[in-house]
Amino acid sequence: SVCNKRMLESLIKSGAFDSMGHKRRALMEVFEEAVDQVADIKRNEENGQDSLLGGLLSTESEETSERELPDVPEWDKRVKLGFEREMLGLYVSDHPLNGMENILAANRQI
Repeated sequence: SVCNKRMLESLIKSGAFDSMGHKRRALMEVFEEAVDQVADIKRNEENGQDSLLGGLLSTESEETSERELPDVPEWDKRVKLGFEREMLGLYVSDHPLNGMENILAANRQI
Protein backbone atom coordinates (compact mmCIF):
# COMPACT_ATOMS: atom_id res chain seq x y z
CA SER A 1 0.00 0.00 0.00
CA VAL A 2 1.03 3.60 -0.55
CA CYS A 3 1.36 6.26 2.10
CA ASN A 4 0.25 9.51 0.51
CA LYS A 5 0.08 13.09 1.78
CA ARG A 6 -3.50 12.79 2.93
CA MET A 7 -2.73 9.70 4.99
CA LEU A 8 0.30 11.36 6.58
CA GLU A 9 -1.76 14.46 7.38
CA SER A 10 -4.38 12.27 9.08
CA LEU A 11 -1.73 10.41 11.07
CA ILE A 12 -0.14 13.67 12.23
CA LYS A 13 -3.46 15.26 13.19
CA SER A 14 -4.56 12.17 15.10
CA GLY A 15 -1.34 12.08 17.13
CA ALA A 16 0.21 8.93 15.64
CA PHE A 17 3.70 10.48 15.77
CA ASP A 18 3.42 11.96 19.29
CA SER A 19 5.66 9.25 20.73
CA MET A 20 8.50 10.52 18.53
CA GLY A 21 8.61 13.72 20.57
CA HIS A 22 7.77 16.16 17.79
CA LYS A 23 5.02 18.75 17.88
CA ARG A 24 2.08 18.04 15.61
CA ARG A 25 2.06 21.58 14.32
CA ALA A 26 5.75 21.42 13.33
CA LEU A 27 5.20 18.13 11.50
CA MET A 28 2.23 19.61 9.64
CA GLU A 29 4.38 22.51 8.46
CA VAL A 30 7.06 20.34 6.84
CA PHE A 31 5.50 17.05 5.83
CA GLU A 32 4.30 18.09 2.36
CA GLU A 33 7.67 19.45 1.31
CA ALA A 34 9.42 16.37 2.74
CA VAL A 35 7.10 14.01 0.84
CA ASP A 36 7.68 15.98 -2.36
CA GLN A 37 11.45 15.77 -1.93
CA VAL A 38 11.38 12.03 -1.35
CA ALA A 39 9.07 11.55 -4.34
CA ASP A 40 11.47 13.55 -6.54
CA ILE A 41 14.42 11.47 -5.35
CA LYS A 42 12.57 8.21 -6.02
CA ARG A 43 11.41 9.44 -9.43
CA ASN A 44 14.97 10.39 -10.39
CA GLU A 45 16.30 7.02 -9.22
CA GLU A 46 13.68 5.20 -11.30
CA ASN A 47 14.64 7.24 -14.36
CA GLY A 48 18.34 6.58 -13.80
CA GLN A 49 19.08 10.21 -12.96
CA ASP A 50 21.43 9.87 -10.01
CA SER A 51 23.35 12.81 -8.62
CA LEU A 52 26.45 13.97 -10.48
CA LEU A 53 28.78 12.87 -7.70
CA GLY A 54 27.25 9.39 -7.60
CA GLY A 55 27.06 9.12 -3.83
CA LEU A 56 30.57 10.35 -3.03
CA LEU A 57 29.08 12.97 -0.76
CA SER A 58 25.99 12.53 1.40
CA THR A 59 23.05 11.23 -0.59
CA GLU A 60 19.95 13.28 -1.22
CA SER A 61 17.83 10.91 0.85
CA GLU A 62 20.12 11.43 3.87
CA GLU A 63 19.78 15.19 3.48
CA THR A 64 16.01 14.88 3.40
CA SER A 65 15.84 12.70 6.51
CA GLU A 66 17.90 15.20 8.52
CA ARG A 67 15.47 18.11 8.17
CA GLU A 68 15.11 20.41 11.11
CA LEU A 69 11.58 20.93 12.30
CA PRO A 70 10.52 24.54 12.83
CA ASP A 71 10.38 25.73 16.41
CA VAL A 72 6.70 26.61 16.59
CA PRO A 73 4.36 26.44 19.55
CA GLU A 74 2.07 23.43 19.69
CA TRP A 75 -1.58 23.87 18.82
CA ASP A 76 -3.74 24.66 21.79
CA LYS A 77 -5.73 21.88 23.44
CA ARG A 78 -8.96 22.72 21.60
CA VAL A 79 -7.35 22.55 18.15
CA LYS A 80 -5.54 19.27 18.91
CA LEU A 81 -8.69 17.67 20.25
CA GLY A 82 -10.68 18.95 17.28
CA PHE A 83 -8.25 17.28 14.88
CA GLU A 84 -8.37 14.02 16.89
CA ARG A 85 -12.15 14.05 16.79
CA GLU A 86 -12.15 14.85 13.05
CA MET A 87 -9.67 12.09 12.19
CA LEU A 88 -10.64 9.36 14.66
CA GLY A 89 -14.14 10.19 15.82
CA LEU A 90 -13.00 10.31 19.45
CA TYR A 91 -10.58 12.08 21.77
CA VAL A 92 -7.31 10.31 22.50
CA SER A 93 -4.85 12.64 24.23
CA ASP A 94 -7.34 14.41 26.49
CA HIS A 95 -11.02 15.31 26.78
CA PRO A 96 -12.47 18.80 26.28
CA LEU A 97 -14.21 18.69 29.68
CA ASN A 98 -11.13 17.65 31.69
CA GLY A 99 -10.38 20.33 34.24
CA MET A 100 -13.95 21.59 34.31
CA GLU A 101 -15.24 19.16 36.96
CA ASN A 102 -15.67 21.90 39.57
CA ILE A 103 -17.71 24.09 37.20
CA LEU A 104 -19.88 21.17 36.13
CA ALA A 105 -20.42 20.02 39.72
CA ALA A 106 -21.38 23.52 40.85
CA ASN A 107 -23.97 23.87 38.10
CA ARG A 108 -25.56 20.45 38.20
CA GLN A 109 -29.13 19.96 39.28
CA ILE A 110 -30.13 17.09 41.52
